[in-house]
Amino acid sequence: MTTSRTALFFLLSLTLLPLTAAPVVTITTDRPGAIYAENEEVAFTIKAWDGNAVFDASTVAWTLSLDGDKTLASGTGTTANGSLDRPGFILLNATYTGADGKTISAYGAAGISATAITPSLPAPDDFDALWGEPGDT
Repeated sequence: MTTSRTALFFLLSLTLLPLTAAPVVTITTDRPGAIYAENEEVAFTIKAWDGNAVFDASTVAWTLSLDGDKTLASGTGTTANGSLDRPGFILLNATYTGADGKTISAYGAAGISATAITPSLPAPDDFDALWGEPGDT
């Protein structure tokens, strides 16, 4: 009987422990599909929280880049805006730094006239021979 009471006490005491979730960073755009035309502003929203509380915006640093290469803008906070005057992708990298110094990053992207992106190089001469025609099995 004592063993049962001890086990019950132990299980009940576990329910009193605070449950904490690992910090999470999410990124969304103001459009669900994240598809934009040239020169349209993309508005990113960044959220960092631990499941219970949203973190201070100053603890989130972000960088906007063109195709993940050329930096377009950087800052801190929960919003980032940008646009492109040509087809491509805007990539947002947001990083939350906790009080313990640990960082958590998230990435978000928006396509700018994505269907108008052209190849940077022509296809190699043997491309079709290697990959075959569409529909070939």
